[in-house]
Amino acid sequence: MIIGIIGLGYVGLTLAVTAATKGIIIYGIEKNQHIKECLKKSKAHFYEPGLDMLIKRINNKTLHIVDNFPNDVIFDAFIITVGTPLKQGTLSPNFEYIKSALMSIINIYNGTQLIVLRSTVSVGTTRSVVLPFLAEMSGKDQNEILVSMCPERTLEGKAVEELTHLPQIISENNKQSIEIAQKLFRKLTPCIVEAASLEEAELIKLYCND
Repeated sequence: MIIGIIGLGYVGLTLAVTAATKGIIIYGIEKNQHIKECLKKSKAHFYEPGLDMLIKRINNKTLHIVDNFPNDVIFDAFIITVGTPLKQGTLSPNFEYIKSALMSIINIYNGTQLIVLRSTVSVGTTRSVVLPFLAEMSGKDQNEILVSMCPERTLEGKAVEELTHLPQIISENNKQSIEIAQKLFRKLTPCIVEAASLEEAELIKLYCND
């Protein structure tokens, strides 16, 4: 499989490295210059036991840090690891981070790749914000768009271990979405738990944050 990961903070980088060690080809993009400079030196910008050693092993092999996703690569999925913080001074979610992440794939997204949300988002974001945005980007009907909410639930200091041992929660908006999500996350761990809906998976992430 070939996966693009948008955002290489704690959630994105630990997932990228773990997946790349399992033989998944990963292309990751990140705006933060400090993070990119660290990765050029095969180092993470935070401490996680064993992570730097893994980065050195896979950097420029199964893990590729790029400024833009290459047009000549056929991606199976893109994973969004940015969340929806509240707008300043309000209780309303700011969706601009997610929309900006989605815009980074506008030149290669055609509606056939699975889009996975991984970080904390308000309930309803995947269905009411991401789906319509992707439909407009691709010109496809919303029923044809492939999306999945697969919440990250790792503890700092144990991310690499938990990504390969904890059950991975996946969700979908249609049959094809769940098939691709299963194929992806079964490469990390043998245990998959399918949430009843996109909204249930979003709720699970919020619950795990408490």
